[in-house]
Amino acid sequence: MSTGSLLVGLAIALVTGAYLARPFRHSTSDPDVAIERWAALRGAQANAAYCTRCGHQAGPADRFCAACGQPLEKEGSP
Repeated sequence: MSTGSLLVGLAIALVTGAYLARPFRHSTSDPDVAIERWAALRGAQANAAYCTRCGHQAGPADRFCAACGQPLEKEGSP
């Protein structure tokens, strides 16, 4: 086995390792910050409005569903 083939194999191993480690490089060092972001995201999803016909998520100012055209019921309306 030549030195060139060993270097190519090493380069491929490094690139593969860097690609597989990509999700872990951007993690926050403070777990409290990550938990607060997750809780804020979950709270925003819990307050989201959904269409009663198709289940598509609607924006806060939407009066009609963007997916099916169903009129959206606002909070407090019968």
